Amino acid sequence: METDLGVPAMTEDDWNISEGTVMRVAAAWSIDPTTLQQVGSTAPAGVAGHVAGG
Repeated sequence: METDLGVPAMTEDDWNISEGTVMRVAAAWSIDPTTLQQVGSTAPAGVAGHVAGG
């Protein structure tokens, strides 16, 4: 699929792709994240979790 979008075959040593290329591949796989609308959070500010070993 990536080759259909013009992304050349690469090895891990060759990885040097742009954000735009990543978004085109994401859109081809399912959804281009840049097209999503931002949703405001209604959760209160604070910390959730536990620090172990303290």
